[in-house]
Amino acid sequence: LQYRLHAPEGADAKGPLPLLVWLPEDGLESQDGLDLWVSRLGGECLIASLDAPYRERQRDGSSGRRWLWHD
Repeated sequence: LQYRLHAPEGADAKGPLPLLVWLPEDGLESQDGLDLWVSRLGGECLIASLDAPYRERQRDGSSGRRWLWHD
């Protein structure tokens, strides 16, 4: 399991914070989810954005990930 984690500055001093665990949709990377939620909730909670296990090339040529392969 690979993930990216964001902890707001001074998180220890703020006491317990909620944890958002984000599973990005197919085609996105964990950094995409982290960027989205840090911009929306940055200092309010810890944010963990997980990487889907399978890499794939997107239609536009960029790299992405997916959670499963359909039969």
